[in-house]
Amino acid sequence: MSTMNYIPTISLQKLFEDLDFLSQGLPGQKPCFRRRYYVDKTSWVGTFCRMVDQESQATLGNILISNICKSACEHYESYKNHPYFKEILMDKIIRARQGLARIAETYDSVGQFTTATNIRNSGILMLDGVIPKDKKIQIGIELAPPTPLPLPSSHSTTPPIPIFPERETSPNRGFFG
Repeated sequence: MSTMNYIPTISLQKLFEDLDFLSQGLPGQKPCFRRRYYVDKTSWVGTFCRMVDQESQATLGNILISNICKSACEHYESYKNHPYFKEILMDKIIRARQGLARIAETYDSVGQFTTATNIRNSGILMLDGVIPKDKKIQIGIELAPPTPLPLPSSHSTTPPIPIFPERETSPNRGFFG
């Protein structure tokens, strides 16, 4: 079956747009959700535009990030067996997760630690729940488990080394004697 026969639902199209927006931010940029653009973290123009739009990352931004990530997880559960949308959705989720990490680092760099933590808790951790472990390792989100060391043989020919050498004590002497 050709990929031209697959048309995403309106809600999936909207989710694709939202995930694409989250993935577009560069290091040092803050998102403006109402007008869908990014501003430099130190830009007074960006601060002014966000003030005019009455947009605060600490409130509106975190709520929108949480809603987008929740929707992504729900849609992935619905489409995880779909032959075409499964891979597209997973790719967009991974890219959005990477974008959210850059956004959180930006807020950390300007001292807005609570906002950065909220982005990690309400967005990144949620998306991490649907990204398969092998993909996390492949893209560097999670480290591969270390190779286990071989266990020592149980038939060792050398006697164990005592930690505390045995002392000779006579029954007539005390502990310190």
